[in-house]
Amino acid sequence: MARRHHQTRKKAERTALQLDKRRRLKEVLHSFIYQLILWGGWLSLYLNWIPDDGPSSLVRRAILIAPFVLYIAPLVLYAVADRVRDWAWVLVISLWAPCILSLL
Repeated sequence: MARRHHQTRKKAERTALQLDKRRRLKEVLHSFIYQLILWGGWLSLYLNWIPDDGPSSLVRRAILIAPFVLYIAPLVLYAVADRVRDWAWVLVISLWAPCILSLL
């Protein structure tokens, strides 16, 4: 009887873990899609402000795209905690493009 109870409990734990993994994956995918939409809009806005004047425009575009790559890559790899990711989002959106564009 104890063995059956133990097996039932283990099966319930496995099922709960699988459901939790699916729920977390769904949340991450929704967050990723949302971030891609926001980043796409942000990049298109700032990239349109850069004139096409040769190699320097390519450098400016690469500088603007760099935080996108550095921010999205860890998100895909589940390597960044939510709080750090949120702070990075705020810093990049509020500081990166205006500072870099003013320097160039």
